[in-house]
Amino acid sequence: MAKPNRAANTVPDRLADSLDQHANAVGGDGALANEVRALARELRRSMKELREIGAGRIASEDIPSATDELDAIVETTAAATGAILDACEQVESAVDLTGDALAETLTAATTAIYQACNFQDLTGQRVSKVVSTLRNIDRRVTAMCAAFGLSDDPSARRPAEKDVAEDDESRLLNGPALPDQAMSQDDIDRILAGLD
Repeated sequence: MAKPNRAANTVPDRLADSLDQHANAVGGDGALANEVRALARELRRSMKELREIGAGRIASEDIPSATDELDAIVETTAAATGAILDACEQVESAVDLTGDALAETLTAATTAIYQACNFQDLTGQRVSKVVSTLRNIDRRVTAMCAAFGLSDDPSARRPAEKDVAEDDESRLLNGPALPDQAMSQDDIDRILAGLD
């Protein structure tokens, strides 16, 4: 028989304690009491697993970080495509100043670039669908964590994989910073000036 968890303060923990108490009250060793105890054990096991995987961290850090990165991909891709299309327009306006053979070549090249840039719209749509799905999962995980009393308690979670590989060179490969976290060119210039 499981002893009530005196430190438990979440709804599922209190429910498991209550199930154990009711199992004892209805007869101790009967089939119904044993099934109720098994249910309480399963509930405690599930809560332990949720704490171990860091469900609170997933909801508060991992999913929002992933959606921010995907949003940045869409924005960066859109900006790059816009710059490419602007350059194509400049080439097209210069076509009138050239000879016929060069004009045909430049027109064919800019048309090919325009067609190739269609990837951006499709990529943006697909990434937006993924972001929407992740945000829906985030809302559900956050609601589940709140209902189960799971918060992002750093002392009660296993380290994230990126925390474990501290000695590995891969920790240096963080990729580009999100736009609101990136250093400005003025900041970079000040750092480089300080090296002189």
